[in-house]
Amino acid sequence: MKKILWSLLLATLAYSWEISVEGDALQKSVTMDEKELRALPQKVLGEVAMVCNSGAVRDKGSVYKGVRLIDVLDKAAYKDANPKAKKEIVVSVIGDDGYEALFTYQELYNTTNGAEVTLAYEKNGTAYDKGAWYLISPNDIKTGARHVWDVKRIVVTPLSFATHVRKPKKESK
Repeated sequence: MKKILWSLLLATLAYSWEISVEGDALQKSVTMDEKELRALPQKVLGEVAMVCNSGAVRDKGSVYKGVRLIDVLDKAAYKDANPKAKKEIVVSVIGDDGYEALFTYQELYNTTNGAEVTLAYEKNGTAYDKGAWYLISPNDIKTGARHVWDVKRIVVTPLSFATHVRKPKKESK
């Protein structure tokens, strides 16, 4: 019994409570532990319902406490300070299970939705197990679609709209 308890304790201590912020759009990658994350300005989200893509309500309304995603992102420096370059940045928030949610830089920094996107460590006054962090996008209509459990990585990548979205200009005659 003593060996089992000791093994469980070691497994709990070995569990990583860190989130890495990395990607080609950044000057440097950063890894933040629980203490560093909790030192950021706190954000409280009141009465957020969790609604799946199907429309099923999984949670009628809970209060979440955490830190804003943009405050975490600001700890890593962007490579290009040019606002035009920033509008081509995509932010991917990835959970331990590989599930991910995508945001654009413009959505996060220039909309009321983005200002509310939170990495939560507490739900209804109770901390998540093992120091886990959960992404909550409270103003989404279907909040469950971008609800990422146990966030481990945030990847910040430039996306060239010139090659993916924009159509070539028609030549003048």
